[in-house]
Amino acid sequence: MTSQTDIAAQAAEWAQRRHFWNWSQTDQTELDTWLAQSMAHRVAYWRLNATVERTDRLTALKPSVPDRTRFWQRRSWTMTFRAVAALVAIAALGAAATDYFSRPAPQVFATTIGGREVIRLKDGSQIELNTDTVLKIASGTAARAVTLEKGEAYFQIRHDADHPFSVTVGNHRVVDLGTRFLIRKDDNALQVSLLEGRARFDAVAGDAAPIDMKPGDVVLAKNGKIDLTRKPERAIASELGWRNGVIVFDSTKLSDAVAEFNRYGGKKLVVDPKTAKLKIEGTFQLNNVEAFADAVQVAFGLHIETKQDEIRISH
Repeated sequence: MTSQTDIAAQAAEWAQRRHFWNWSQTDQTELDTWLAQSMAHRVAYWRLNATVERTDRLTALKPSVPDRTRFWQRRSWTMTFRAVAALVAIAALGAAATDYFSRPAPQVFATTIGGREVIRLKDGSQIELNTDTVLKIASGTAARAVTLEKGEAYFQIRHDADHPFSVTVGNHRVVDLGTRFLIRKDDNALQVSLLEGRARFDAVAGDAAPIDMKPGDVVLAKNGKIDLTRKPERAIASELGWRNGVIVFDSTKLSDAVAEFNRYGGKKLVVDPKTAKLKIEGTFQLNNVEAFADAVQVAFGLHIETKQDEIRISH
């Protein structure tokens, strides 16, 4: 995105060309194209041009400038344009800052590693935050917009057709249409699972077509690609085991199971690459890694080495 300073500098260049160059129809066409690109371009140019025209009218009242001084006059005008452009940029930035600081700050909710929190909204909606999660709720009595900065959250949203509820996650947005859904944002992936009702998944910016989700739909955004798949209700319900303090594995690779346990803190699990692809099933307490390690040892006959801050699983 072009900054206000850059836009002001471009406006200064156009105004300088307009007033001191041999202006042509081609120049006018190019200027019109630039002005049409955004309102910010038009406002910056109009402000700057109005300042120059006022100065021109004052200059016209002064004695004429000898030819030998026109070079310095042009140079002076160039410096003036730059100064005015800087003032325009500062004014624009000042207005933006005033607008920002005049807005009430959003509420921020954050859970620690292994922590959970339930947020109840005034409209009757409820949001449950899983481990290591940060959520921002827009301020204002009518606000129904949140931002999931990281982590995982389960949403039970009361539908209001006049005020849709939206969740922004990175470059994507989920809009509630009367819904229960789960969103998980990892370092390089975003997953939305719909349990009940309807929701729309779309991009905050860009030309990607929105996806209207139905119960059982799972949207995965990763590495610039968006995939839509379906899961049975039981599978999505298993992903919510953390709400009851458990983790459910269903033919899950041991490496993935270990990574899931490590999200919740406690002793760190480390798995040998040779055993990483073994599949495990079962329900385990998310705060009891020792019991999980014991189950793995019994099921596969693996070696378990327990240290002060980690448990190693290997052949």
